[in-house]
Amino acid sequence: MFKRRLISFLGTGNYGETDYTFAGKTCPTKYVAQALASFIQPSEICLIATEEAWSLHGNALVQKLSDNKHPVPEQVLVPTGGGPQQLWQMFAAIVEVIRTSESPVLLDITHGFRMQPFFAASCIEYVQAVLPNPPLIRVVYGEYRKDEAESPIWELTTFLDVLSWSRSLRLFLQTGQADGVVKPTEQLARDLSKQWATSGMQGGEPQLLKLSKALQRFSDDLTTIRTGSLLIGNHSSANQLACAIAQTQIEVRQNLPALALALNQITKMVTPLKEDDARLSAKEGDARLSAPAGQQRLLALARLYQRMGRYSEAISILREGWITLNAPSNADHPGTNEFDDNARKELDAAWSRRGEHPDPVSEVRNDILHAGFKKQPKAKKWFADHLDRLLGIWEGKINESTSAPTPIKGICMEKIVFYSIGVDRPITPDEPLPPLPDIPRGALVVIEGRAPIWRYGRAFHFLHGSPAGAVAVFDPRLGAVVVASHHPNWREGQVIDVVVPPGESD
Repeated sequence: MFKRRLISFLGTGNYGETDYTFAGKTCPTKYVAQALASFIQPSEICLIATEEAWSLHGNALVQKLSDNKHPVPEQVLVPTGGGPQQLWQMFAAIVEVIRTSESPVLLDITHGFRMQPFFAASCIEYVQAVLPNPPLIRVVYGEYRKDEAESPIWELTTFLDVLSWSRSLRLFLQTGQADGVVKPTEQLARDLSKQWATSGMQGGEPQLLKLSKALQRFSDDLTTIRTGSLLIGNHSSANQLACAIAQTQIEVRQNLPALALALNQITKMVTPLKEDDARLSAKEGDARLSAPAGQQRLLALARLYQRMGRYSEAISILREGWITLNAPSNADHPGTNEFDDNARKELDAAWSRRGEHPDPVSEVRNDILHAGFKKQPKAKKWFADHLDRLLGIWEGKINESTSAPTPIKGICMEKIVFYSIGVDRPITPDEPLPPLPDIPRGALVVIEGRAPIWRYGRAFHFLHGSPAGAVAVFDPRLGAVVVASHHPNWREGQVIDVVVPPGESD
């Protein structure tokens, strides 16, 4: 026999005889618990009642259950008073009778005394939130209709599901973990598809399964920091989730209207991460993570991790995103065939060795990566303050680059050549310049080093007639500032975020 636990309340009311109906079955009785016992044939019955309620109805109900060969019910006494101590005792008693069930539970709240039905709802919420594997719970209410032949018993489990779903959605919005949302969404999607298929396929096919899959993929990418999959292109998980929500809003309003507001909150969370609809056409220009629009999406992702309190992920995106600002096209598009792992490693190494300007993120990143294994580990406030400050600096760099055009596809670090003319002693104007480095045709030559202005003038003249496509000077506060160009990839006044290779700068 399939095991079920029936849990019902007894109050002090004067219950009248009626024909209770449920799931196409009818039972004449004054007690909903008796009717439900005849409908579902439970293996266990628990009756929650005060001493007064039990004295009025307990023995009579037990006798009726016995006469119909149902299990002898367990009596669960709860206090009558409304003081804090009595309320907590009642809460503990109801939680215990739900928690200890090893089989599915049918909870009847029809005859609950005073606040007992409200307590039942809070107890269910508590059990489902705390237990790792809570029992499957259904909730029903019998509507007594004195002047009618039949009194229906209503299934209220859907509203219980809303509580569970809302709790899971809140967890998703706070942490990015979507498992609790995906499973019920997927089950509802399959139920709706089955109804659609068995009802003659009227109207369009339900699309809710798309929402379930989009939530799962976005959550997986967010959990594992799959930046390319999250942010890049029309098929990014952020874009796909936003599209799935838009496509299923009507279904959600029709079947779970209370969740429509929660989906609006998810849309607000995802929108800053998705590409502008006008830029989804290809992986060019603003679609790239090195360009201003791509940088804004990376910044939004870092701030999302920051709001969730996931500092390690926020710091990772901060560093990788900042490195990506104006990165070459073979190092700014993770997860694609054009991405060159070696080029990215070179870019990372150059960032870590910034001469007089070391990696600004290293202190925060190293401290959190080493998990506090030091004599005086930093406190949370230190991380919060430094992370917020660094995100602000990075945002400023993004804003500085917004007015300058970004190199088009095909520009890579190999097309940027550094020419160091720095000196470490006083010199005269006739001091010879260093020999020119190997310069690929069309490359950007960046002149750098501590030297008098007239030495820079001589370097400009020296480069005249070289294969260089453009010339820039390195400003430690800004980056490489293009001062002359006859190449379409570079324009005068453009600022390129570069780092001087080790050994070049004096």
